[in-house]
Amino acid sequence: MGITPIIMSMRRASEDFEKAELLELEDNSFVPSYLGYFFISINADNYLTMISFYIIILLFMYFAGVEYFNPIFLLLHYHIYKVQSDNGVQFILILKYKQGVVRKSAALNNLKLHRINNLTYIGKKG
Repeated sequence: MGITPIIMSMRRASEDFEKAELLELEDNSFVPSYLGYFFISINADNYLTMISFYIIILLFMYFAGVEYFNPIFLLLHYHIYKVQSDNGVQFILILKYKQGVVRKSAALNNLKLHRINNLTYIGKKG
């Protein structure tokens, strides 16, 4: 479950980004919502209620555009950032950085990224 998105995105052609500006770390904004869904679903009385709940959540995630976030990424030491490219386009970057969490925009120079969707990329640095 955690490796499949990484393998699928790495099969696509890489795109080069010479310079990007770090706007903010997004890891902490997604985790509480997933924990909330989990705790609500374990209180379901039967399987039909739990399955219905998960279908509604999946539809919500799809239409909200956050389907790229996978909590397993955090276990694999990937972090999610909101980034702005040198031409002013904001996108989501899922990045595994050898030194841990990116704190400065200079660490985002010369990236080779793989596109997940129009505004979401994944890659490794260092």
